[in-house]
Amino acid sequence: DGMYAVFHGDGMDNWIVGKLQGLQRNQVVQYDDEWRLFASWIGILSPKLLAVVSGNHELWSYKIAHLDIVRDALKDVRCLYDKHQVVFDLHLNDARIRHIVRHKWRYNSVHNPTHGLEVAWDRGDIDYDVAIGGHTHIGTFFREFVRHNKKRLAVLTGTYKLVDTFARELGFARPYGKGAGAIIYFPDGKLFHVDDIATAAALLKSLRKD
Repeated sequence: DGMYAVFHGDGMDNWIVGKLQGLQRNQVVQYDDEWRLFASWIGILSPKLLAVVSGNHELWSYKIAHLDIVRDALKDVRCLYDKHQVVFDLHLNDARIRHIVRHKWRYNSVHNPTHGLEVAWDRGDIDYDVAIGGHTHIGTFFREFVRHNKKRLAVLTGTYKLVDTFARELGFARPYGKGAGAIIYFPDGKLFHVDDIATAAALLKSLRKD
């Protein structure tokens, strides 16, 4: 109770481009089953989904065949959706917390995983409090930063795979097995972030008992 979800892409491999087609043919889970599995995840989360954007893996279908497969999966879901970016405000009493959600961010750095999310505040045109992204396969990662005397939060969530051979191949930082994290919002607008959903749920239950 009281937990909601944001999805920012790459819910399936969808290896339908170029040399990746060979990988798709050798998948244990074939394309039709992969698509149904992804759609079932959307169905499970549908009562909780606030915002959804596509990832580069889903966008391959749009670029090749002009098929928006994520939009199709959301046809019966009431949520905010855009192929590339969603911005929304969360209101808690007098506090307004602005979120910007993308799958992929520009200006990434090998030295700071959330560099792209942070500098987008300066180089973009949106004054946001929480920036959310993925794509990097590094696992769930939170980093606080300050702009104009206000603490902001950059959030990267990792791959949905328990074992990510792509991350191993390129030597991405561990842990890359945790695919999601959670932010607990307090009525006064304060935020507390946790890199594991089960821990966040337990903490939320404990706070509500008090």
